[in-house]
Amino acid sequence: MTSKVHSQVLATLQPLIRTLSPEAIITPSDPSYKLHSEPYAIQKQLNPPVVLIPNTVKELSAIVKFLYGSNLDFVIRGHGFKSPSAKHVVVSMLSFKDLGYDSVKKIATVGASATWYEVVSFMEQADPEYSGN
Repeated sequence: MTSKVHSQVLATLQPLIRTLSPEAIITPSDPSYKLHSEPYAIQKQLNPPVVLIPNTVKELSAIVKFLYGSNLDFVIRGHGFKSPSAKHVVVSMLSFKDLGYDSVKKIATVGASATWYEVVSFMEQADPEYSGN
């Protein structure tokens, strides 16, 4: 992808970028770019010029609303499932790892990017009897 396309994508995203925290936007020069953008198969990598990493539900909502209203090609990527790549933007859900447990109601709340290993480890501590140990 050319630097002209990168510049066009960044220009299109400017109204959104102004509303996000600085750490929510990364580009290919960022050391964590690969972690947040690598697809399920490396030959499918389209090297999008921007990865957006929402840190709050409010940021996620603004990102999704903006992207669906744009002509930008984008994907939403979790942790355990590496999505295909996108030409313009990857939305990384890696910030959503929160785990919670209501011991009275016996209900676990699992963040979008938590792995099952993290969930099982958390539940072993939160309620060993309920987790099967």
